[in-house]
Amino acid sequence: MRFSNSLLECLDPRSKIISFLSITLCMILTPITRLKDFGLYFLLILAISFLSRVTPRQILRRMCILMLFVLFIAIFVPFVKEGQVCWSLKIGYWKMDVTYEGAWTFLNIIVKSGLSILLLVIASSTTTFPDFLHGLDLFRLPRLLVILMSFMYRYIFVLLDEAKRLMRARSLRY
Repeated sequence: MRFSNSLLECLDPRSKIISFLSITLCMILTPITRLKDFGLYFLLILAISFLSRVTPRQILRRMCILMLFVLFIAIFVPFVKEGQVCWSLKIGYWKMDVTYEGAWTFLNIIVKSGLSILLLVIASSTTTFPDFLHGLDLFRLPRLLVILMSFMYRYIFVLLDEAKRLMRARSLRY
């Protein structure tokens, strides 16, 4: 990951943690019926991404990976949520009804998680993990939790390297 000297990277990790969490909390608590507010949230996140100097290509590549998981989970919500039927889909003997409540819930999940993931990508692109852990340590989070997170971060890469070696050895044997 390449870090440039942007305004956002020079900030204290504690201020980034507080600001990103407060923006995410505001987005989550806003009802989906207030679509203008989500437009304002998007403009705010766009301004933050401009200040971070992270390329749109980087943001979209990381965001698409995470949004696929959200979309896979949320795609079934309009068919499962009960309420007033707005559209029916018949496939063979199966009849699936899309409800208004399910459609609003689907929109709620996609918009809120999309904006939250966008903010998360910007935060992870401008803050190194050791800086993030240092910020959590300065917040007086339990020391054991911070140590466990640092071990997890360290050993994920050890496990990935070991998996690559095992796959390389397997391919050489066969």
